Amino acid sequence: KISLINFSLPLKKQLMTEMTNLVKSLADKYGRQHESLLPILQGVVEKKKFLSEEAMVEVARELDISAARVFGTASFYSFLNTKPMGKYVIRVCKTITCMMHGKNLIIQELEKLLKIKLGETSHDGKFSLLETNCLGQCHKGPAILINDEPYTDLTPEKVRDIIELLQHNDLLESSTNLVNQEVMAKKNLKRLDLIFKNENDCNQILEQTLARPSQDIINELINSGLKGRGGAGYPTGLKWKLASEAKGDLKYVICNADEGEPGTFKDREILTQVPYKVLTGMAVCAKIIGAHEGFIYLRGEYKFLEEKLNEVIDDFHITLNKLGFDFRVKIFLGSGAYICGEETALFESMEGYRGEPRNKPPYPTNSGYRKMPTVINNVETLAHTYSIFKYGSEKFKDLGVQDSRGSKVFSVSGDTPNPGIY
Repeated sequence: KISLINFSLPLKKQLMTEMTNLVKSLADKYGRQHESLLPILQGVVEKKKFLSEEAMVEVARELDISAARVFGTASFYSFLNTKPMGKYVIRVCKTITCMMHGKNLIIQELEKLLKIKLGETSHDGKFSLLETNCLGQCHKGPAILINDEPYTDLTPEKVRDIIELLQHNDLLESSTNLVNQEVMAKKNLKRLDLIFKNENDCNQILEQTLARPSQDIINELINSGLKGRGGAGYPTGLKWKLASEAKGDLKYVICNADEGEPGTFKDREILTQVPYKVLTGMAVCAKIIGAHEGFIYLRGEYKFLEEKLNEVIDDFHITLNKLGFDFRVKIFLGSGAYICGEETALFESMEGYRGEPRNKPPYPTNSGYRKMPTVINNVETLAHTYSIFKYGSEKFKDLGVQDSRGSKVFSVSGDTPNPGIY
């Protein structure tokens, strides 16, 4: 716990003024409604490395909510540090695939080099060492995050090189062989056209599909037999149909990109390689249900994707403007909470609360985000809708078997010489 009581009065006033100005600027950027809480807290952590009591009080004052509410939300998320952190926060993936590939050796090397244990910060305030849940780099473990950047395929020797660079240069050059973000998705795929093929007619497919009657699209999806690829297996066409029939002043489309299960990294590869297929699915869904706003809930461990993904979204908005279609997509960034992959916990998170699941019913198609009708599908499901729009439901259906239509992407890692996407 950090307090200002030990500082001199002039310094205390200066620190409080800096924090007040920071929180105010973040509130100006994200708004002052309750659902702005998580982005504002993330902004404070990005700038100050942790949330002090004074910071949380300032956020509470700016949003006109209680400080207890702010602390209750902040304490739920592992990336919202409430104690001081070093300049470089090193998070070591602790899940089973990284353990199988030598995670413990990496921790031992880091503890030796930094002269601290897990959960501690170095005396010079430069490094903090933590464990964290799955980073979605299972095929390239052991893996760590340094601040928001992933480093993979680690060995004790690589770790020594990384720490030496940080200690002497305050910089990790992305051109070095220490940064390994090589895409492996296509390596083991027999049919790229099912999801991972880069299509050169995406704008044409989007225009043609948006021009079709909504009921025709719903029938096509139902006939395809596409079921949700996030785990529940709910029929996608039926979900979109129910949301289109639901009553609500506003409706929303949400892409659940919070894949946190150990050993899972397929959605990250889809968003990296063919994000426009996911966005096309979201836009067509918006047309069917009558939504004008959509969100990609991107897990905090994937923050390194945010910049490029926003560039793709900006280009997609230009295409929508040319087509005269009023729909916008924003990224909502998670903060390290596995449970937020559950759809109603995700809604709670987006609304500025602890990511705790709601009771059902009501179901999201009637009462989802902001208690309004919402379609929430995961990344792979939305990418499959693009294939159906382009190739038709019969081709998609013929790829599978009676009760499991279409194709399925699998993440393979662990005790195998051939990790990757299948």
